[in-house]
Amino acid sequence: MQPHNLTLILPAEVAPVETTKLSSKGQVIIPKHIRESHRWDTGLELQVIEFDGDILLKPKAAFEQTTIDDVAGCLHSIAALKNG
Repeated sequence: MQPHNLTLILPAEVAPVETTKLSSKGQVIIPKHIRESHRWDTGLELQVIEFDGDILLKPKAAFEQTTIDDVAGCLHSIAALKNG
């Protein structure tokens, strides 16, 4: 049996691990320097994604994700109204 080779690739710079607390209301404080570096302002909506036992916070997209068919259908509707 051949031994398996394992290659570990790490980012050039790994940020230090920080600790925060969960409030009685379920709120978590994201450290200020992280909010500033990502330009996250008060009121920003975040998506909460569970993945493989971890939780990912990701800014909610400004617009809903669309497909080319959605856009084409919208343009077709506008053209129909103009030609009406």
